[in-house]
Amino acid sequence: MTRPINAVLWELIIVIVVAIGFTILCNALIALTGVGVGKSTEVVPQGWEWVDRIVGFVWIGLLTALSIAWWLLRQAEANGIETPSRLLPILFAVCLLYPFTFGLTPLSGLIGNVVIGAFAAWVAWKASSLSALAALLITPIAIWLSIATVYLYLLLRVNQS
Repeated sequence: MTRPINAVLWELIIVIVVAIGFTILCNALIALTGVGVGKSTEVVPQGWEWVDRIVGFVWIGLLTALSIAWWLLRQAEANGIETPSRLLPILFAVCLLYPFTFGLTPLSGLIGNVVIGAFAAWVAWKASSLSALAALLITPIAIWLSIATVYLYLLLRVNQS
């Protein structure tokens, strides 16, 4: 049984608004508490200053894309197809809570990036057999975490003293 298009679109809009809301709330908590933010004495690797300026906006986009991927997989489930959709809220929560756990130090952030990036890549691979679009929406998380891993590695090297 198919649902009316209006109901499906409203569900998508709600999913996007909730994802953006949670991401902005988490970014606000990070800004207010300073958790996951580098020390003021840390030297940022030359040429990588842009990372700190865009990170909040990038996560808003990444987690919005992840929520759309979840919605796409849920639509397939509504048609009786089993999907890995239950993995996406876990990935969403891990990405949101990341600065409050792994992001406490550059070294733990480096480890967290690798673990969460691998998990995101695995979830994208699981989703790819059901929805290429869902997989494409999940994959940028692994790509961004790869960039962040290089950044953190360079940050550790520059600030080794």
